[in-house]
Amino acid sequence: MYFCAVKNASGELVQVLEMMEAINQLRLAARSRFQKLMRDNDIDLTIEMLEVMKILWRMDGLNQQEIVEKTVRNKASVTSIITNLESRNLISRRQHDGDKRCNLIFLTKEGAAYREKLLPLVQSMYKDVLENIPTADVSSVSAVMQRMQAILSSEIYQETE
Repeated sequence: MYFCAVKNASGELVQVLEMMEAINQLRLAARSRFQKLMRDNDIDLTIEMLEVMKILWRMDGLNQQEIVEKTVRNKASVTSIITNLESRNLISRRQHDGDKRCNLIFLTKEGAAYREKLLPLVQSMYKDVLENIPTADVSSVSAVMQRMQAILSSEIYQETE
């Protein structure tokens, strides 16, 4: 993949490679930091479980396939996560009225309440970043990353047509 890029005359490929590696390292550092914050606050959830819950906090009552698409995980993995969350009474499955084969996934009261537990942790993590990096720099990097994502997503889309 991108780690196979070779340097061209002006070094642009190396710059893109370094940026992609920095994005990956940032993702890993954020994940590690957030896992530590959760452990320190006795929150016994995985990042993968939180991804599913975050989707449901934004739009409750999705079917499993919609969650698969939004998490970009395989169906077996999402099924396992949903089963685990259900056993913890954080979500519930309800049969779709119009399609008996389809289950809709809803947050329970306990699942919805987790958002209030997690919000201060997320805010403290982001506050640490903003205390050390100007907001304008964060906005600029975010804009560049969104453009890169759009470019890469459009190429993937074109390849699958």
